[in-house]
Amino acid sequence: MRYETPDQIVGIGGGGKELVYKLFAPTALDVDTPADLTDDDLRTWLIDEVLEPKGLSANRHQQIRMDAFVVDTDTDEANVDRPRVDRINELLAEREDDHPDPVRGPSLSYVNLVEDATTKARHLLSENKVRRVSEQTGISCWWLDDEMIDPYDDFGGGVFRRRALSKALYGMAQIGTADPLEGVRNSVSSTSDVAMVVGLGGGTGAGTFLDIAKTLKRDHGFPDVTLFAVLPHEDEDDDRGANAYAALSELEYLSLTDQNLFESIVLIPQLSDADEGDFDEAIIRSILSYYTLQGNARNELSVKGSGGPPSFAPFTVAAPQVLQYEGGVIKQAKARLEEFYGNREELLSTESELHDEFESFLETYHGDGPGTDVYGEYNGRGTDSRYGLTEEEVTSLSNRIDALEELVSLRVLPSIGCTVTDELREDIRAAKEYAVDAADIDPDEVSESRRKRAIVNGFPEQTGTVVTPNTGEDKPEDTRLLALYEKEIDAIERRRDLLCAKNMLSELDSVSFDAGDATTAAAVATTTDVAGALGNALSEDTKLSRDTGLEGDLDELDGERKRLETQLHDLDELADALEAERDAQLDEWVTAVSDDAETLANLSEYETEIRELLGDLETALDGAAGVAQGATSTDDIPAEPRVEFSETQFERLNELLESCGLAPLRGSAVRDEVAYLWQAKREFLRDSEGGLLSRGPDTEELQRNHAEQYRGAQRSDLDMAFIPEWDERPETSGRLRTTEIDRRLDALDDLDPVDEIAASVPSFLADREVDPGALLAEATRASLDDPDRLSGFEIPRADVDEPAIADAFDGGDVEAALESLVAPGGAVFETFHAAYLGDLEREREEGAARLRAVEREIEWVTAATDLLERGSGFAGLAEDVMDPSSISEVDGDERDEGMYVTRASPDDPGELLSSDNIGETNFWARDDSTLQSSLRSFTERIENHLLPLRNPLLAVPEENPARDEYDEYRAAISLMSRAIDQNTSYGTGAKHAFDAVDAMLGDTLGQVDPIYWNRARFGGAWDLTLTVFLGGVMLDNVDVFEQSGKGLKDKYEAELGGEPGRHMINRHAHGIDGLDAGRVDGHRLIDDGNDGAYLYRAALLNLDVGVDDRLLVLNNLGDPDALRDELLDRYEFVGFESTQDLGNS
Repeated sequence: MRYETPDQIVGIGGGGKELVYKLFAPTALDVDTPADLTDDDLRTWLIDEVLEPKGLSANRHQQIRMDAFVVDTDTDEANVDRPRVDRINELLAEREDDHPDPVRGPSLSYVNLVEDATTKARHLLSENKVRRVSEQTGISCWWLDDEMIDPYDDFGGGVFRRRALSKALYGMAQIGTADPLEGVRNSVSSTSDVAMVVGLGGGTGAGTFLDIAKTLKRDHGFPDVTLFAVLPHEDEDDDRGANAYAALSELEYLSLTDQNLFESIVLIPQLSDADEGDFDEAIIRSILSYYTLQGNARNELSVKGSGGPPSFAPFTVAAPQVLQYEGGVIKQAKARLEEFYGNREELLSTESELHDEFESFLETYHGDGPGTDVYGEYNGRGTDSRYGLTEEEVTSLSNRIDALEELVSLRVLPSIGCTVTDELREDIRAAKEYAVDAADIDPDEVSESRRKRAIVNGFPEQTGTVVTPNTGEDKPEDTRLLALYEKEIDAIERRRDLLCAKNMLSELDSVSFDAGDATTAAAVATTTDVAGALGNALSEDTKLSRDTGLEGDLDELDGERKRLETQLHDLDELADALEAERDAQLDEWVTAVSDDAETLANLSEYETEIRELLGDLETALDGAAGVAQGATSTDDIPAEPRVEFSETQFERLNELLESCGLAPLRGSAVRDEVAYLWQAKREFLRDSEGGLLSRGPDTEELQRNHAEQYRGAQRSDLDMAFIPEWDERPETSGRLRTTEIDRRLDALDDLDPVDEIAASVPSFLADREVDPGALLAEATRASLDDPDRLSGFEIPRADVDEPAIADAFDGGDVEAALESLVAPGGAVFETFHAAYLGDLEREREEGAARLRAVEREIEWVTAATDLLERGSGFAGLAEDVMDPSSISEVDGDERDEGMYVTRASPDDPGELLSSDNIGETNFWARDDSTLQSSLRSFTERIENHLLPLRNPLLAVPEENPARDEYDEYRAAISLMSRAIDQNTSYGTGAKHAFDAVDAMLGDTLGQVDPIYWNRARFGGAWDLTLTVFLGGVMLDNVDVFEQSGKGLKDKYEAELGGEPGRHMINRHAHGIDGLDAGRVDGHRLIDDGNDGAYLYRAALLNLDVGVDDRLLVLNNLGDPDALRDELLDRYEFVGFESTQDLGNS
């Protein structure tokens, strides 16, 4: 065998298999799936020991591979057990392949007595099947009936603590074509050292371990099989206690009747206050420690030879203690701390970038507006009532502050040379205290919720103001921690304020975006949606739903954006067509106003000359009229009318008048008017001279006739000559009126081509009408996406104003002025443009404004979504950053110690960092070292707590001086550690270890002589395992056997009831198959009237009270047969008939 491991180890049942798993991989049951197991999960110091080639050992065993087996009946767990075994084997094979020498590594096999043998529950009630079991194994009795088993049971969950059922399943497994235990049988040889691990309170292990041991003994020439039996603690269920009581009874009975199957029976009691993981490690260390025992130490515990414990005391109690120095843990912790620093720094950097982006988001989209200036509130730690934290956010930030405090409180930090932790802890404490004080709340009455809120609101600002951590600025260990500390504080503060800003944002009724001259409220997304996304972005929870509805909002907004873009595109096409129409109509209008333009040009050029000519004409007419007026006789009036205004002048005047659109003034007509005036005067003078107009009988008639002649002289188309009535003062002789001249002057004054031109624009446009759809189709061969939108358009608009064009003609160049008016930017152009494109441009501007608002809203939502995406990456990083509490620490004396495993720091933790294992340190050399102190405390604890004996001494002073104490104890102590040097007689420091333990030996171990010591350079890098094996223990002296209502016997009797019967068969294994080789006179297990029987101790020796039973033991120590008979008298044998006819009666 190996120096420190068994050749085979068989874990039977749920408890046994779990211990074997943990033997190879302590965390095998902690991972989510077997695939998650890695090489780091292996117990490498054990695996490497198995791989180490040693050749022939001191105990004659050849170096072979350690084969491990787990045997179970639970068909449900098989689906997990098989992959777990496969994964462990993969890791073992990888480690074997990596070994520099050709070695054979350990293996692990899984056996299921139900599945591997294809056994069905109904087979257990089949006479044919049962007979085959009898033929194969030699049993003479079958114990199961249909009241004990459901024929449809699929054994999901195992046998549920029914020992007899698992024994039957083992029997059925012997008759199949594929023997589930073939691998176990093939592995074991006559020289094998086999460790069998069983929980005596279970069903599978407690029901089959005896038969499996018998099989190995029978088939392989009596290999050494050591039973490691785990006892249930006092608080476990009655059925577990009953099973353990029956199993221990059977083990003692087999020993008393010379049927012992085991080299040693090692009991490992579970104390009720022991941690499960702590206890499992204790069991594993007990097994490994046992196999370090050599020579006499091993023989002293063996019940198979003559020198070992007597048959009435076959039990060995194991009491292990494990000291685990924090060397590996500190190194691992330092490495993990470095990993934590790196990951945390990366996370804080990512978080800072996230905060920067969040701030930019607030500044960009929420930086102004009355009551909506979220960025302003954020920048100034606002006082808006909406700017605050939810209870959940307070708790999250409070937890982060606590995590920071936990980080700076790690005990590993001082161990690696960090000196500022005390100052940082004080800084946190003071900052919390000041934050609560600043909140002005009564510390005695404040709720925890309010206290947390006060701390979160004030803590970041208070840090560094009370205590200034600066004691280690030159040490890299300090500067890195301080930098991380400051970044954490900053991150907490920014996260707090950003969460407040997010909450304020969610309270806003709406958010508006610039859409030209006005703002437009968000059309789709809500501030609540966006704030929800921002909150999720800040969360470190990767399981938090990232679906905030924004993706749907973006889809809707994108659809609206595309619709608006299409609409604007269509309007642009229509605009192109209308612009062409506008330009065409401008050309027509220019043609239409060409006459007015020409008039305007002529007027501009000739108006002054016209006025001068008309003035000259008026002067000339005044002269002509004066001739008539001044004449007193007909001779004074020339025969031919004469006007001092030449024909050339008339021609020029008329040319100019006509060029300006005014009626010409004919010279002949003017002269005729002068002639009329002169003739009228001439007639007047002639009549007046003859007296015809003033006297005579016919005066009135004559006057009337003359008046008609006289007035007739004025009749002309010019109506310039004015002839007064006869009764008027004739001496005026009439006059030439300037009506025609005035009319032309008035017309000239009224002549305003500019107004005509301006006024022509509305009327011109009023005569036009455009069908936008038809125009668009004709112009572009396209149609609008929404033709109905054109139905409200009036093109051209009829309500346009006259353009203001007067100033345009100030320069006198009418053609240039007109060109400027119809050019882009000109007044007429703008009027036409407004008429043709005004409605469209207004619609286009509104659409463009809506598009800008939608695009801005898309930017807003996209920015929030990007933040959410960045936050998701941040959360993913956060998930991968270990919690500070997961970094292993150096434990001080104040940490609670386990019942079996103690973790300690040496006097100089720094020495751990410079060494690879405990063997490289000088811990042993210090007389007052933690190592020796721990060994002394271990021994004291073992004496007082871990040797569960009812009466350790069994002494009866003065009754029999020759036999006054129990002297059948055998003690062997194993010390395993890499600090042990196997090349010296005592080992490095081994003598100190022995002395430390010897000094603490109490009454129990003190009376054992000799105590056999074994040391082994074996164990974890920083472990020391001290295990005391106390052999020669009687069953009656095991404390858990009877404990005032909680003992194993009490639990058995609770199930037993008033009378023994078949109902107790399920608690038993030995004898129920009719097989028993014990033949002690007067103590026959199976009498002639029964096929099978079960047994149990009906009475115990009272070793607590009185001296009678103690004397009985002490007086018979020299007569083992007598003591055997006394013990067998306390057994009850309960016989029964076979439930199946096995044909062997």
